[in-house]
Amino acid sequence: MKIDPPTLALMTALAYLALPLLTWFALQARRDLTLDLWCGGGLLAGVGWILASLYGPRSDGLMWAVGHACLIGSMVVRAQALRICLA
Repeated sequence: MKIDPPTLALMTALAYLALPLLTWFALQARRDLTLDLWCGGGLLAGVGWILASLYGPRSDGLMWAVGHACLIGSMVVRAQALRICLA
């Protein structure tokens, strides 16, 4: 069975969307800025993966560019969460 790269990217995106949501629900009693930023970065990464996987010949690269901007933004948000946690 062969899985093409867009399908694999979409499956990864769904995991990136599900895991932060499950973490938010599991740690609902302990909601602080660090947890919100970390899980928000995960959700932003999931959105970025979805947009990057929707790249096609008709999109002229817009989905790809916005998707990768979301992925880079998610790294920045998660780095901010780590900075707050370690301060």
